[in-house]
Amino acid sequence: MIGYLNGLALTILVGQLPKPCGFSVDAEGFGGEVAGFVRGLFGGAVVPAALGVGAAGLVLILVLQRALPRVPAVLVVVVASIATAAVFGLGGRGVDLVGVLPQGFPPLTLPHVSLSDLAALAAGAVGIAVVSLADTISTASAFAARAGRTVDGNREMVGIGAANLAAGFFQGSRSARAAPVPPWRSRPAPAHSSPAWSGRQRSR
Repeated sequence: MIGYLNGLALTILVGQLPKPCGFSVDAEGFGGEVAGFVRGLFGGAVVPAALGVGAAGLVLILVLQRALPRVPAVLVVVVASIATAAVFGLGGRGVDLVGVLPQGFPPLTLPHVSLSDLAALAAGAVGIAVVSLADTISTASAFAARAGRTVDGNREMVGIGAANLAAGFFQGSRSARAAPVPPWRSRPAPAHSSPAWSGRQRSR
């Protein structure tokens, strides 16, 4: 468990490093991402405005977590970053912005899968299910242990499976990162440290 989580943390860290520097790395594997980041870092790919926003956001998160631990530091930084980008026109300074978001929900669409495609899809689906099972249960168990709780693996898998089925009926495979619905390994940590609470947790 510890080795898995440490490896997971390193993978997430290396994958996220280019983003606050203002560039992206198109590589496969841990070594390729590290090499791509180093090349971009020393090859002049760093965008000063993006690096400034990223560094200031990181400092603000650390300060808020220490000074005001009950304030959702990550949410504050997101709102402040949006405001900074709008006021100072960072889009014209090389900072990549999300832009205009599509409005409304994707239309309900029945997936078109022929019988000849089922065999090829089944092999990949089994692999994704196994990885998602190990990933989700390991991450959830680690965070649950901090609060003295246990994780129901069956309920976790039912929830993820239902979310993926729903995403498939709403063009999840083609819309913005909607499917397959992953366990979002990088999100429990900031949600746990903010702290974030569900309506069910607050009602207890």
